[in-house]
Amino acid sequence: MISGVSGFNLKKLIINGINVVSVESEGVDRCRVLFDVNLSNPYVKIEISDIEALLKMDSIPGIDLRSAGTTVIEKGDNVYFLSLEGSLSKGFNPCSLLKLLQSSGAPSLTADFSLGMGIHGIGTRFSWSDITL
Repeated sequence: MISGVSGFNLKKLIINGINVVSVESEGVDRCRVLFDVNLSNPYVKIEISDIEALLKMDSIPGIDLRSAGTTVIEKGDNVYFLSLEGSLSKGFNPCSLLKLLQSSGAPSLTADFSLGMGIHGIGTRFSWSDITL
């Protein structure tokens, strides 16, 4: 429960699904990943910010992702598109990124996400691990 916001619990925000829409290479060790996120928000508008993610391919840490921008989550069931910039994790083979860029033979993908969430500047940080994409 966030103090100062009576009756409001951000944990009731439901993630119905997360999908990788596209991966664009930006050089040898950088990329941009576009996700669609299907959310159910029973509350008023919520701001999410400072999104961080670790995209794992076949359980191996592959791409560290970040977005410093703020996205407003409206009340109700909606799909949001989040574009995150990434760099290859230490020790990750850049050739493995090619598997992700191919439509066939793509590896099993999971991700850890962390983000700030709140209303009118009052909020907290949430994390999820091993979300199947």
